[in-house]
Amino acid sequence: MTQVRRELVPVVLAVLLVVAARAVEPAGSGSVFPDPDFSQALTLWETTPATEHVRVVATPQQPFSQALSIDSRKSARPVQLVSKPFVIEPLVRYSVSSTMRRIGQYQRPPQIHLAWLDRTGVIIGRGFVHRACPVEMEWTAYQGHVLAPADATHARIVIPISSGLTVQLAQLLVQANPGSTTRLDVDL
Repeated sequence: MTQVRRELVPVVLAVLLVVAARAVEPAGSGSVFPDPDFSQALTLWETTPATEHVRVVATPQQPFSQALSIDSRKSARPVQLVSKPFVIEPLVRYSVSSTMRRIGQYQRPPQIHLAWLDRTGVIIGRGFVHRACPVEMEWTAYQGHVLAPADATHARIVIPISSGLTVQLAQLLVQANPGSTTRLDVDL
């Protein structure tokens, strides 16, 4: 019996090395939103009103290499960013997380929510994620959870920013929570 155990040692060590190697591999974001780090610049976003004050900026010496900067200080109206639609699954709970910071004072804190779309592209509801109150010039992480309606097939991220405020978003993840689908269990 001792001999069998000694023979298994190299196999166990090999398995442990493979597991350890996978643990240090960078994991994908798992985000259903296709550009959580804004590497595609503004190709997946629309702004209302159209403004040149929304851009991707470098964030040197930060945990993120770049951020989406929304500067509404020179806008007479609030600025709203809306992502292009992306595919989601109905009746799944989604975790929406962001890391942001503000520059200057604000009247209303920035918000993030998801607009749920049916298969024809019509908005059928909104999932309010969070109202952030980021500390000035400090990166702050936020997270909220929303449940996709039964008829939803797509979503859009909506970020309204009140005039007079500058916010930077360094990441924006929309992740399905595994095993979080809504279901009805009935015992007969």
